[in-house]
Amino acid sequence: MRKELCYHDELWYACRKCMAELRVWKEYDKLKDELEIERSKRKQIEELYDNLKADVAPLIEAAKELNESYEDAYAVNKVRRAVKYL
Repeated sequence: MRKELCYHDELWYACRKCMAELRVWKEYDKLKDELEIERSKRKQIEELYDNLKADVAPLIEAAKELNESYEDAYAVNKVRRAVKYL
């Protein structure tokens, strides 16, 4: 029966260097998976932000127009409060 040697010329199952490297690679794979999950979450948040920005843009434009016209102070303040709490 032939015993398998690692590249350190030791028995693979007894080589502490190989076991340490194996742990490092397992940790690397775990971190890589976590990073991929975080990237997908970030992409979802960016999409939500873009959608919210598109929904709020007309309200902000209306507030700017009301602010420039000074015709109805009550409406200006109402729009300002609405934008503030978005």
